[in-house]
Amino acid sequence: MKYGGTSSGYTHLDATKKMLAVLATTRKHSKATKDFISTSLTGELNPFYNKTHSFEAVAKMTAANSLGLVYVYDSFKQLQVVFPSVMTLARAIKANSPSIKKVIEKGSLFRGGWYLRSNFFSSSDLPVFSSYTECSKLITDIIQNSNVKRAIFVFYLNGNF
Repeated sequence: MKYGGTSSGYTHLDATKKMLAVLATTRKHSKATKDFISTSLTGELNPFYNKTHSFEAVAKMTAANSLGLVYVYDSFKQLQVVFPSVMTLARAIKANSPSIKKVIEKGSLFRGGWYLRSNFFSSSDLPVFSSYTECSKLITDIIQNSNVKRAIFVFYLNGNF
């Protein structure tokens, strides 16, 4: 140590670091120690007690853990909104993520009226809603169509939709 009572500026040798790592990974706490650690971080003693993550923080964490963006198009292939992840979309529309992933892979219509994609139809697409928190009517429409399994398009003989 360079100064009395402090280890400031000191670095361990690589062999010492390995030995300390082994000691830390093989350490077994007693039941009493585990109980003490548990009670020392519960309730008001927890540093995150009565706090919540901000919306921006949740969005950043979601984007960091996400596999990619999900683009929601209507049946006319007009971009409606962009969700940061499949899981966020699944929670919003009360669906399960494997179903959404399957629809994205197949490129089929979801619940009869929406395309879910992992990329743009056209690079010039601009979403109707600037964020997924602003599209509550779209989300309720998708939820209300949860009983629709397959889209059926009806055309007149002259070819009009």
